Amino acid sequence: MAAHIGNAHYLGMKDTHTIDRLSDEQLWTQVLHRQPGDFLYAVTTMGVFCRPGCPSPPPLRKNVRFFRTVTEAEAAGYRACKRCDPKGERARLAQAVVEDACAFIEAAEAIPSLDQLAKRSGYSRFHFLRMFRDHTAVSPHAAMPRASGRNGSMPRWRAGRGSPMPSRTLAMARKAASTRRPASC
Repeated sequence: MAAHIGNAHYLGMKDTHTIDRLSDEQLWTQVLHRQPGDFLYAVTTMGVFCRPGCPSPPPLRKNVRFFRTVTEAEAAGYRACKRCDPKGERARLAQAVVEDACAFIEAAEAIPSLDQLAKRSGYSRFHFLRMFRDHTAVSPHAAMPRASGRNGSMPRWRAGRGSPMPSRTLAMARKAASTRRPASC
C-alpha cells in the first residue's frame, strides 16, 4: 500500500519533472524506443548527452545517466550530441542561414544560382539545399521569383522599378523559415 500511495503522490504533482515521476527503467525504455521526453541522457563512455529520441545507436544501460537540463549535463562534463542537437544551436544557425538566403534572393538583381547561395552561406550545395528544404519545405529555386526570359533576368514586374517586390512564394518561404521548428529527435 505504501508503494501505491507513493505513486499517487507522484502522479498528482504536475510541477515535477519527468525524471522525478518516472523510474530509471521507464526513462531507459523511452530512450530505447526513441520516444520524445523532457529529459536528457548521457553516455558515459562517449562523453555526450542526447535527447531520448536521438537516432544514434542505443548505448549499454550501464553507461547511461539521466539529466533534467542541458546545464546539468554540461556541469557533469558532457558535451551536446551532434546528431540530435539537444541545445538547439544547429537549428538556430540553420534558420539564420535560410533567412539570410531569402533576403539575398529578394534583394538580388539577377536570380542567384544554388552555387552562389551555398557559397554565401559557407556550406556545400547539397548541405545548403537540404537545410533550405528542411526549414522552408521548398527548394531555393521554388522560392525564387520566376524569370521572364531565358537568360535568367528578373520578371517583368521588377524591371525598371526602384524597390524590388518579393514574390509570394519567397514571402511564404521566408515565413516558414521563421516559424517552422525542426523535427525533434
